[in-house]
Amino acid sequence: MAESTVPAFASRIAAVLRRPVRFVDSWWLPIGLGGAVGALLVFSIVFLQPAGTDRYDRPFATLRYMGYGVCVLASFLVVHALARSWVERGSRIWRMGHELVALVLLLLLIFNSCYVYLCLAINEVPVTWSGWWGFSTRLAAPYVLLLVAPALIVRRGMIALLGERVGEERIVLSGRNRDDRLRLAASDFLFAEAEQNYVTIHFLRRGEPEQRMFRATLAEIEDQLPSALRVHRSYLVHPGRVRAVEGNARKRTATLEGSERTVPVSPKFELERLEAAMSEAGSD
Repeated sequence: MAESTVPAFASRIAAVLRRPVRFVDSWWLPIGLGGAVGALLVFSIVFLQPAGTDRYDRPFATLRYMGYGVCVLASFLVVHALARSWVERGSRIWRMGHELVALVLLLLLIFNSCYVYLCLAINEVPVTWSGWWGFSTRLAAPYVLLLVAPALIVRRGMIALLGERVGEERIVLSGRNRDDRLRLAASDFLFAEAEQNYVTIHFLRRGEPEQRMFRATLAEIEDQLPSALRVHRSYLVHPGRVRAVEGNARKRTATLEGSERTVPVSPKFELERLEAAMSEAGSD
């Protein structure tokens, strides 16, 4: 019984890590979030005075403490730049596993940059492994518990406050040829149609319909579009763009918002799946 439980648990964890999540590529989010977390950190140091900071008597103490906020902001910007570059250059779908890796990298950068700053700018002492271990266990770890919850609240609040300025989820589609790359907002994808070894992707650019042909299979493009539905062996559609399905059980077509084309829907395709996906896309 226990042996069968372990693989099942592992498969569930793997499924969670593979789950697609939204990637916000705008710089507004790391700037605002990093600035808010950095300000909260500086506030706690200056006013709560943990770990004996009330006994710190060097000149410009408050100004020096503000350097911790700069370390936090810089860490957010570095991680965002790395993630953005990874998505643009080779990533297909930003998943939960990528999000966790980015979070771990962010924490490591914040810990280490703050420790180096503590040694060189605050205490003016050399950087040592023993000092790093003491800093990580006595100071850094408690601050994680203090700052993670406010950071999540600030992140959600910023996305709601900034609205469109925060940026929309971006996807990068790629084919087999070197020049087969297309970066667009997820909502701008309309549909894709396959013909032999090529796939034509139909999308919106500044509200106008455009298309690009990739050397790829439809399955390869489908893997890069987690929200798309294969309604026909040769067609993928964005469920949020479907406005109506017309016809009978033998011949059906879907009308899409933003396109004058209609897309054939296979008689074998279950319309309940499309309706559920349309409802979910509408709620987003």
